[in-house]
Amino acid sequence: EDGINWKWWQLFNPNQKYHKWENADILFELYNPVPEHSSSIDYIVDLIVANGIDELDYWTLQKTALDYIVFGGFVFQVIKTRGGDTIKNYVDISKCRFSADKKQVGYSEKWNTYKSEIKWYPIVEDSTKEGMFFFKNNKSRDVYPRPYYVSSHTSLNTMKSIIDYHYNNASNGFAPNVVINFNGGDPGEEVKQKIEKSIEDKFTGENGKKFILSFNDSEETKTTIEKLDNDNLDQKFETLQKFLQEQIFISHKLTSGCLIGKYPEGSGFNRQEYEESLDVFKRTTIKSLSMEMEYALSKLFGKDIKIKQEQVIKPMEEPINE
Repeated sequence: EDGINWKWWQLFNPNQKYHKWENADILFELYNPVPEHSSSIDYIVDLIVANGIDELDYWTLQKTALDYIVFGGFVFQVIKTRGGDTIKNYVDISKCRFSADKKQVGYSEKWNTYKSEIKWYPIVEDSTKEGMFFFKNNKSRDVYPRPYYVSSHTSLNTMKSIIDYHYNNASNGFAPNVVINFNGGDPGEEVKQKIEKSIEDKFTGENGKKFILSFNDSEETKTTIEKLDNDNLDQKFETLQKFLQEQIFISHKLTSGCLIGKYPEGSGFNRQEYEESLDVFKRTTIKSLSMEMEYALSKLFGKDIKIKQEQVIKPMEEPINE
């Protein structure tokens, strides 16, 4: 994950030598397609940001918190103006890389090509000097940060595969998997390709064929069609999906799935369960993450930073019994 990136063009441009970060793209790709994962992250970010801080506008703090949860860190560029002011600009952490000697942070819109335009900046620990402030969470042991949900990467990839499977089934009109037998012998490669293309064009959807052609020398040239048993894949996927949901919720330390709208089968919203789960979640997970963010931002701004945690939404009123 954090080995030195080395390509042929770097022989002529040693400034492009850096520690590769393959997980940067993977982490954000996993954030989008799995609802349980993205909803958990969005919910956590909203709770962390709460009422924000005076030193950053609300949306910048949102992006900072999102990077911290998704990637396990965040980056700000510290700039000194001629007038003596200090500017702290948010930087997309996924577009940053450490130099080979780990003394600089590079920024590029697109890495790993010989046309990459890279700007290098010194690493800073606070805002007293110009450079890149790169903060990593306490789970990080390598060059780049690791998100706290790293244990669920396999579950997230598996869940993504299940979602893709159902999407492909729907796109193909839920066509069955079949074997089409042509029992008149082998007609030759060219004819076989034409037959396969003709059947594929007529009977398959946008995600590829779901049949197998077989040319045989038996059954007196009779063509037969055999449906392949799916071995109850839907039921297996449903069971696996429930297991994966639990793994994802555990990795995010959610006290209950109801916090993001996942209720037990046969039940709906339960106010008491939601409020109790939220209270425990805020006192444990959110408090810890907020303290980490406050610590980092305090270093960046050179003063004690506290995220405003006042209640934004009024408590729900008791229902009216008619």
